[in-house]
Amino acid sequence: MNAENKNSINDYDVIVLAAGESNRFSKGNKLLFKINHYSILINVIKEICLTNMNNILVVTGFEHKIIQNSLRKYAVKVIQNKHYSKGISSSISLGIKNLSRNSQAVMICLADMPLIKSANYNQLLSFHHKYGGREWITAPRKNQVIGNPIIWGAVYYEELLKLKGDLGGKQILKKFKQNLKFCDVESQSFFIDIDTEKDLYHCNKSTIL
Repeated sequence: MNAENKNSINDYDVIVLAAGESNRFSKGNKLLFKINHYSILINVIKEICLTNMNNILVVTGFEHKIIQNSLRKYAVKVIQNKHYSKGISSSISLGIKNLSRNSQAVMICLADMPLIKSANYNQLLSFHHKYGGREWITAPRKNQVIGNPIIWGAVYYEELLKLKGDLGGKQILKKFKQNLKFCDVESQSFFIDIDTEKDLYHCNKSTIL
């Protein structure tokens, strides 16, 4: 990303949700499982850091110390969610509470989507900057399917703080669907997350745009 684009979105933040217990992944904490010499989490963090976003928050929970230590050399702020067992909503809420004071929008990323590249993130961020802003929500879309991450304008922070349990922002998307903008994408990486060992099959990067 060039300096002009970086400055144009310097009031955007990133929250990476990395607090889950990997209950469906029998090999332990899935975020620590290595793909192409790096853990799933580090694959995600490395690409997000390449976007030059100013404020990157990583919300941890399960195995916090191990996750925190693995992130020491990256320009991110690690926030421990001591109540991660209450579900993903608790991590989203904690992340929102720690956003920068001037935050205009936040990109909420899942830590188990290791195939998304910095160029993919930048495509979404640039789209939101051009067509979105404080009052809009941006989601990647391909063949009418919505992927991740989602970018939320600042006016939706209060709604995100109200989330309960293990539900993400889908109910908010439905409530404010008139304010949802779709960024049509080619890359399949926006739609592949790692929940089970079978999902690792899709991590053959030669098949991902």
